[in-house]
Amino acid sequence: MSEEASSPEDVFSQVLWRSGRAKICARRGELEEAEALARDAVALAEKTDLLNTQGDTLADLAEVLALAGRPAEAAAVLQQAAKVFEHKGNLASLARVRALAPA
Repeated sequence: MSEEASSPEDVFSQVLWRSGRAKICARRGELEEAEALARDAVALAEKTDLLNTQGDTLADLAEVLALAGRPAEAAAVLQQAAKVFEHKGNLASLARVRALAPA
């Protein structure tokens, strides 16, 4: 529904439905589709100045990679997300992604 309701010009909505669907697909075991959607969301978000959205999409991609059994890649992406949140000054989200990263 959200895909159909989202205007192609509304980047934020395009990012949100892709990230949401990516996580659902990953939980269903549809890992290739999940990763493609998550990477599309990241690419769209990176074209904006929405730093929180950029960090969130990176965290979502990390979740997909972790569910795909790729913890090292997930950790690297979480580090990217942490850098974005730190740059933004979003301490709550920074703490969240740091807590998700393996020690």
